[in-house]
Amino acid sequence: MGRNAAKNEYHAKYPVNLTYLEIMYTDKKNILQLVALLKAHRIQKIVLCPGSRNIPIVQTLVNIPEFTCYPVTDERSAGFFALGLALNGGSPAAICCTSGTALLNIHPAVAEAFYQQVPLVVISADRPAAWIGQMDGQTLPQPGVFGSLVKKSVNLPEVQSEEDEWYCNRLINEALMELDHHGKGPVHINVPISEPFFKLPVTELPEARVITRYQGLNVYNKDYQPLIDRLNRYQRRMVVVGQMNLIYLFDKKYTKMLYKHFAWFTENISNQTIPGMPIRNIEPLLCSMDFEAQQKMRPELLITYGGHIISKRLKKFLRRHPPVEHWHVASDGQVADLFGSLTTVIEMDPFEFLEKIAPMMDSRTPEYPRMGSSVEEYSASRIPLLRNERHRESHQSPADFLFPSPGQQLHCALRPTFPSPERRGGFIQPRN
Repeated sequence: MGRNAAKNEYHAKYPVNLTYLEIMYTDKKNILQLVALLKAHRIQKIVLCPGSRNIPIVQTLVNIPEFTCYPVTDERSAGFFALGLALNGGSPAAICCTSGTALLNIHPAVAEAFYQQVPLVVISADRPAAWIGQMDGQTLPQPGVFGSLVKKSVNLPEVQSEEDEWYCNRLINEALMELDHHGKGPVHINVPISEPFFKLPVTELPEARVITRYQGLNVYNKDYQPLIDRLNRYQRRMVVVGQMNLIYLFDKKYTKMLYKHFAWFTENISNQTIPGMPIRNIEPLLCSMDFEAQQKMRPELLITYGGHIISKRLKKFLRRHPPVEHWHVASDGQVADLFGSLTTVIEMDPFEFLEKIAPMMDSRTPEYPRMGSSVEEYSASRIPLLRNERHRESHQSPADFLFPSPGQQLHCALRPTFPSPERRGGFIQPRN
């Protein structure tokens, strides 16, 4: 009784500032992306090994209530303990260790996970690349150290820019998606960390982008009905087709179902691979639009298939005006995040995909595809004006040539896009 009274008296005299009890995370952005994506991909059981280099990772992980953390001192034992967690629960488990030979001690468990096809995430802290091989303690070349015994191995950047953060996010998503891609198995995520280790100034995790892979549209992989629901919810839908070396003729019933629902963009190297007439004049179309007009053309859903995209203006447009979702459809199921906004990879033949979704789409016709056609017509009407500007340019002075105005710079940049009428009979590419 006396002890409680003394305790109450102490707290009355020295009140606790609750702000210091807030959950805090490291300020290392590559770690924040990693932890946020582990949470999003529902990897909840994590084995933690002691060390100093991995302190920022451990401190952040233990502050996430969704994670169940298991401290194990010996790395070899910890590896097999994590393996048992994954086998027991049927879902992926993770193990986190410090740099150097600590990682090598996990190698036997990784080999076992590979041959038993157990989904195991190995997270290793590392020194910055500049200090590898410089006689610093506990350093060795950690990226790719497990060789062919892991399904995927990635080395995260230390985030200094938005592009670094996008790259880091993509690498983590690629690794975590590989845990159950064409069979299960282990993956390795190496995290370079610079000092200091002990700062915890961040109070919440970032909203990290999650990339999901569908291995075909079948219920045996995952429920794809939410995908179809989102497809029908979006009204501004765009399809961009890259390089393809074939011609695909859609059945007429699919052509009628599909064509009216999307704005279809292709390039000359895309061949005849869409159900209907595409918008091919991408460069002059985007050139004729100011920022506000481009913002109005911003899609909510972007679907891509095929190979490379040549148009720089199209890439710039979709990077500056990113869609809410980007689905890439490819038979190999590989990640291709060309516009920096990829959210879904659909591993199946793109024509099979289009024909499968056609009967699942709402019957209502959105206005967005017609907007693209009207803008293309407006773009075509602007071409004679560009011809006249080109004629006037031939009479410019040497000073104008050396120090062109912004309008002349734009026109000069556009010139390769518009072949002369003698070579192709006009500026607008003839439709097939």
